[in-house]
Amino acid sequence: AAMPEDQKYIYYANGESRERLGQLPQMEKLQQKGYDVLFMTDEVDGFVPQTLGKYQEKELKSITAGDLGLETEEEKKAAEEKSEKSKQTLDFVKKTLGDKVKDVRLSDNLGSHPVSVVPAEGMTFEMEKYFKAAQPELGLKAKRILEINVDHPAFLTFEAARLTDPERAKKYAEIFYNQAQLIAGLPIDDPTAYTDLLCSLWQ
Repeated sequence: AAMPEDQKYIYYANGESRERLGQLPQMEKLQQKGYDVLFMTDEVDGFVPQTLGKYQEKELKSITAGDLGLETEEEKKAAEEKSEKSKQTLDFVKKTLGDKVKDVRLSDNLGSHPVSVVPAEGMTFEMEKYFKAAQPELGLKAKRILEINVDHPAFLTFEAARLTDPERAKKYAEIFYNQAQLIAGLPIDDPTAYTDLLCSLWQ
């Protein structure tokens, strides 16, 4: 009911609290457009949108689903050109992170934020948390896609390091991933190693 007339989808976000969901990088662009986003904070909400699919002919779309349908054809074309130019960079990040991520891609949905991690199709992060609590022995884990904002200064610093100091660039790639995990409300695999990694850049 709160959606403006030009909003094509029912955008939603799953998470632990309204406060955390309001801080997701994708919210910035949607808020700029005045679009309404449904915050879903109950455990069962991780499963409901995929089951429901639509409501009153409006498709439900997660704000972490990748393509939010916000770009014009010109913007899509420009994004494709950016992605093609950055192919070597994205491959470098993906190789550095290995099996931590299914893919690495550029995103124009992050506003002023440098990175985000989103789930690949299938299991969401909220489903992962549910199964981890209910049936930890299954070891179920959502596949992760790291999204990078190519226009952010952090990316420019990373790209400069990739060309001149690849070992330092690998550290930046690891930081990108861990920062994205934190933003998504997900645990860091090894907090001590992450702290040591950050401190090594100050030396």
